Amino acid sequence: MSATSPVSAWTAVRSSRQNPPFLAPWVERVGQWIEQGKQPYVFMHMPDNGDALALAQLWSKLLQERLPQVAALDLAAQRPQLGLF
Repeated sequence: MSATSPVSAWTAVRSSRQNPPFLAPWVERVGQWIEQGKQPYVFMHMPDNGDALALAQLWSKLLQERLPQVAALDLAAQRPQLGLF
């Protein structure tokens, strides 16, 4: 892939406990992109967005396990929504 900002969209399964094995290949792929100096955009959602923050925390945890230098996602801080690109 030659793009400097690859985009990935992923839909989680309903149960948070079932998501890690499905996320694992994407954690690896995004980790590789970051190591290549790319800035990936990862979009995730759930069939019921009520657990979206838990999914974001899980993603952050898994990505940090793969790349410890990546900053943890701080969901406690309130920030204005950024533009996409």
